[in-house]
Amino acid sequence: MRAQAVATLVLWALVGACGSARGESRSAQITVPTRTAVPSATAPGAISSGNPAGPTPLPLPPSLPQNHRPFSGRLVIITYDPQQTSASPYIAAIDLAQNTLTPLWVAPQGGWIGDMALSNDGGELALVYSPPTSPLASGYPGIFLLPGRCLNGDCDGVSPAPLVPPVEGESFFAPSWSPDGTWVYFTHVTLSAATNSPEYNIERVPAAGGQPERVVPLATWPQLSPDGRTLAFVAFDFAQNLNDLFLAAPDGTGAFPLLPIGTFQSVDAPVFSPDGQEIYFSATGPGPGQSSSPPPLRLSWLERLMGVQVAFANGAPSDWWRIPTAGGEPTQLTDIGGVGLSGAFSPDGQEFATISYSGAGIMRPDGTDLVWIYGGAAIGSVIWQP
Repeated sequence: MRAQAVATLVLWALVGACGSARGESRSAQITVPTRTAVPSATAPGAISSGNPAGPTPLPLPPSLPQNHRPFSGRLVIITYDPQQTSASPYIAAIDLAQNTLTPLWVAPQGGWIGDMALSNDGGELALVYSPPTSPLASGYPGIFLLPGRCLNGDCDGVSPAPLVPPVEGESFFAPSWSPDGTWVYFTHVTLSAATNSPEYNIERVPAAGGQPERVVPLATWPQLSPDGRTLAFVAFDFAQNLNDLFLAAPDGTGAFPLLPIGTFQSVDAPVFSPDGQEIYFSATGPGPGQSSSPPPLRLSWLERLMGVQVAFANGAPSDWWRIPTAGGEPTQLTDIGGVGLSGAFSPDGQEFATISYSGAGIMRPDGTDLVWIYGGAAIGSVIWQP
């Protein structure tokens, strides 16, 4: 059976079951908003067709503390309406100054969005997407492109264009761009005929189209440094149920572990700091200097049904850590036990956004002053725009 990447395809329908993972292990100074229903993706203005003013912003339930520090810009996330079990996930923007959520692009009924990445120039949005018209829509997404203007509500008549089309029995996820916009990196999951186990490989494809090429075997979560000279990724040992943070050249050569092998039970979601001097990552397990015995696997009913092991930190309660790219000791930043963590820096580098299956928050780069701003599900990646 396919592993975490494929199980994640339906996690948007299960977020309510895992949402309780948020809040129980957080320290007392963290403000946690009351969980409430998010605005419906089918509300008027959810897609800007026929609306020259663009999509309609929908007010979010009050959740910020009265004297919180000011935030600017907006967070672009993938979310859905938990009150509508058949609703498609959709791309939405949280206006941090106005405390509103604006639906930007809604997957057609029967379609599915799982992740996204915006090119540095804002011109194109790479999507993990299963079109409803595809016979593969039941669980095999490809990599598609949308014009970046869709994030400004200008999506009239636009459909995602396939860059790496869906393939029966395979899955593609975790897209990321090279800083110069020439390549889209992603994880390609296949079923190994030799071991009957999922095999994860990092590949890249020209953004203008072409044949994908393998970059790193047995690896996932590709992210390039801001200067484009270093590739961060997670090397995956399925047999041992371990993965570790590695660095390499952009073509995958010269790979080496940034941490001693087995420091954590699992890691994922690497994010470079804006100056490229540090890497933030999500991790499960006690970290360095603690017992290396892995904790019991936390399997959902769906994963047990599918025979899926929890492969990555975003499949189990995890926290944010950071480590210098030059090496050294990692530092734990949070104690939140989040599920499905992903993050992004603010445009000025002074704040860090964190999302999970149970919400979105903002903290300082050192992990302090964490404020939760959104109580709905957020899946895939987060983009912070000015």
